[in-house]
Amino acid sequence: MLNQVKVAIITNSRTGGGAERAMNTLARELSKNPRLELVMIPINAGPDDLINPECHIFDINRTWRGTLVDSFKAYLRFQLLIHRLRPGVVILNCDLPEFLFTFTFSRAKVIVVDHSTKSWENRPFIGKLIWLRLRGRTSAVVRVSNRIAIRNPVPKFDLVIPNPLPAEVIRPKSIKLNSTVARLVFIGRLSQEKDPKLFCEIASKCDLPSMIIGDGSMKQSLVEQYPQFNWVGRVANPWELIGSGDLLLLSSRYEGDGLVLLEALANGISVLVRDTPDFRAFNLPEMSYFNNSEEASLKINLFTSGAEDFKISQDSIKSLVYARNAEKIANDWSTLILNGN
Repeated sequence: MLNQVKVAIITNSRTGGGAERAMNTLARELSKNPRLELVMIPINAGPDDLINPECHIFDINRTWRGTLVDSFKAYLRFQLLIHRLRPGVVILNCDLPEFLFTFTFSRAKVIVVDHSTKSWENRPFIGKLIWLRLRGRTSAVVRVSNRIAIRNPVPKFDLVIPNPLPAEVIRPKSIKLNSTVARLVFIGRLSQEKDPKLFCEIASKCDLPSMIIGDGSMKQSLVEQYPQFNWVGRVANPWELIGSGDLLLLSSRYEGDGLVLLEALANGISVLVRDTPDFRAFNLPEMSYFNNSEEASLKINLFTSGAEDFKISQDSIKSLVYARNAEKIANDWSTLILNGN
């Protein structure tokens, strides 16, 4: 009988965004492989995600934006846990896990996952130092999109494996949520890269009621400026709240993978997105892109009047969803873990 390989997926938190949900989905699929023993280590404390990773979870319970003392205690708990578990393979999912593991003694094979076109954007110097120190221990870097640049210095091995699309986020066709009034909807982290401020500026110029689903560092200031909007906060499954008559507006300056857009398309939701290279990769109809708030307002008016159809074809949707099949993507990861560098 072949020995099992213990794989530790180290992630920011149990839930939070596309990167966390993608790893939960991947962990669930990899756990089905009898040759792999999966554990997950979320760094920050937080609620459970919609997707159950179905593996043993060891929470570090660091307080997000907590004190320096709290972070140091979390670091010590992390060190002791890695020493006790002794994983054979470690998957570092985003910046915080990279930072903590860089200063951890372990002989594990390291796989780093890049979800963003601008990792370490707010701390580029620290990010550079971390990668210089971590690179020698890293066997592979997995980019979730070919739009994400290869790291510099170049890793030993680099490949692209897209994020899986979990079945739970696709609403069954038998369930139809028809909005009595069309709404303008934002989903995402309320932080600079998602540019929720632009969404609010656009929404304040149109007649549609607006709903913001998400949380983050910008929430308090935005709520004070735009109290008329429906600030829902973070929810496990936003698609339970969005009807077929709503319009999802994505104002991100950049995206790594664009999972929210993919989920919206899979659920047949109309979308209007900022004209960026990341969103252009989805090959949406020209009507679905905007360059500025004035153009967005004009297209929202066309949407509410029914003059333009913002939905894409079913064939295009099927193609996008097929490329994100969780079982297929898990097979690619299994090959990398068991047979990779």
